Amino acid sequence: MPSRAQNDSTHRSLLWLPLLAYVLLVIYGSLFPWSGWQWPQENLLAFLWAPLPHYITRTDVTTNLFVYFPVGLLAALVLRRAGNLPLTWLRATFWGAGLSLCMEFGQNFLPWRNASNFDVLVNTCGSALGALAFVLLHERTPAGRWLRRWRTRHFRPGWDADAGVALLALWGLAQLSLRLPSLVSGNWRETWVPFWHWDAALMQASPLAMMVYALELAAVTFFVLQLVHDRDRRPRTALLVFVLLLAVKFAAAAVLVRSHVLPRLLSLDVVGGILAGLLLLGVLLRRERCGKAELVLALLAALVSAKLFYLLNSEDYVGGPLFAWQDNHIRWVNMTGFAYWLADIWPFAAALYMIVWRWLLPSGRGRN
Repeated sequence: MPSRAQNDSTHRSLLWLPLLAYVLLVIYGSLFPWSGWQWPQENLLAFLWAPLPHYITRTDVTTNLFVYFPVGLLAALVLRRAGNLPLTWLRATFWGAGLSLCMEFGQNFLPWRNASNFDVLVNTCGSALGALAFVLLHERTPAGRWLRRWRTRHFRPGWDADAGVALLALWGLAQLSLRLPSLVSGNWRETWVPFWHWDAALMQASPLAMMVYALELAAVTFFVLQLVHDRDRRPRTALLVFVLLLAVKFAAAAVLVRSHVLPRLLSLDVVGGILAGLLLLGVLLRRERCGKAELVLALLAALVSAKLFYLLNSEDYVGGPLFAWQDNHIRWVNMTGFAYWLADIWPFAAALYMIVWRWLLPSGRGRN
């Protein structure tokens, strides 16, 4: 039988996997489109002491902070030192700063990208905040003990459930995308028309967009239901999850747009999608066993199909990595594009998780 030390060593080794996977995502996003490499004419480190950019958008700042927050959190989890939380915070922060510095250095060789000392600063702050969250929520702190009790009470045990929760957090990060199913998707020049401006709202309404919103909310709701303890899958549990998902979507929208714009995000597409999602949720709760992985996979497949059909038939879509070219120009050139790409791949990652958990892991095979 393995000793406790061996188990701790194995657990620590496994913790590198999510950090490595997330770092690979950041590397891919930071150096996209991975073509047109050329040697720059100026000093490779000139960006470090260059003047700060004159034009800084709130979207770029918040997105960079959110993207590097998991870097600091996961690095602290892997690099932690028992009894020395300040050192853990310092190590994780420097780890994130080093990753950001390497990414900005690599962008020197891509004509589509601009190396920026301001990005290094903001990314380092994001890593520091992520590492600070780990320190504050450590099991030796009151907040950490409360979080552990909350996790034990509401979610099924095991590292596989932790992986599902991490995947759910990535879904929240994907809401920073500027493309459907983000609430701030649409034509930025024409802004948004709220549903109470009925005539104009009808002119801009898209049944396909409503379908994408409905399918996403239903798919993520049933995905969450696979992670919780409540095996009865009562409607009120599903409804609570549905409302919390909406809160995350509107919170992400509030990060990206000014407060006075938020009410206008209640377009006919959004409101119609929410109502259609509730209706779909009610029908499925009545007619299907919500514990079945097949239901989640079917909803994810429908979401991908509806989103793909919408994007290919939209006149003004903003391309992400899967649809990266529009009028022969690369539009995916900042960290907001990371959220684009994450939104594209999330349904596939969730589907892969469901397949592995349900049919390959003992905890899934024994779940009704």
